[in-house]
Amino acid sequence: MAKYFILTGIPRSGTTLMCNLANKVSNVVCMNEVAEAYDVPNLPKFFQWTERRIDHHMSIPMDVDVAGELITDTQYQEHRFSGYVVPYDRDKPLFIGSKINWPYLSQMDTIKTYGYKVFAVVRNPVYAIASWNKNPENINEYHVMPDDWEGGDGKWLRYSQFSFRANDRLGRQAEIWNMMAQIILDLGHRNIFWYEHLVSETKYRLMYFCSLLGGAEYDVERLDNLENRNQDELFTDVDLHGIRNAIRQYAPLVNQLGYRV
Repeated sequence: MAKYFILTGIPRSGTTLMCNLANKVSNVVCMNEVAEAYDVPNLPKFFQWTERRIDHHMSIPMDVDVAGELITDTQYQEHRFSGYVVPYDRDKPLFIGSKINWPYLSQMDTIKTYGYKVFAVVRNPVYAIASWNKNPENINEYHVMPDDWEGGDGKWLRYSQFSFRANDRLGRQAEIWNMMAQIILDLGHRNIFWYEHLVSETKYRLMYFCSLLGGAEYDVERLDNLENRNQDELFTDVDLHGIRNAIRQYAPLVNQLGYRV
């Protein structure tokens, strides 16, 4: 029987990257925001369905780019869902996971009852929030003002019931980051992966992930460190000074996660 796991985190913090890295390990498959996996009450059934299909060498839905490769960034890469046949060695344990960000964080109490291993990815909030503001067209975390919620088709109502203290967009975004950080900290530091470590110690972070899964064998032949995109020059069109001030005022948990802004 397969072991199931959950991958989540603060949006624009490297969860898709972590999902891609997990899929590089044999007999480990992590689906990236597959529609059926949003239904948390029925998540166990979805995992069982996925396991049966893998066991019969049938395809499962996976998020890929135009070349059919697993994506690393949903914001900047053109992507689509396609049938994917998982290379599966029956003589080794199988690990099946699903990656979704806020919808999983917001239902963490239910997910915990399933007994799955849960992992979360965090990133320096300056650059996570900057990413929300750089290309906000598809980012729920950008749309935190009353003007975003009024009229339209109700697309941006995710945080409309949140009790904000701040009256400005950046302050409210810092509050949201802090709220998510609290949920992640409650998982325990052992279950947290820092984006900065993922890109600077890629091989060893993935080896550690395999050890936490329990039984997954790290067998990736070559894995280079990755580019760290926590660079001010990549966000010249964003108010980084305002973001830093908002974090200092509204995101006190930044220190507990080891960041200085």
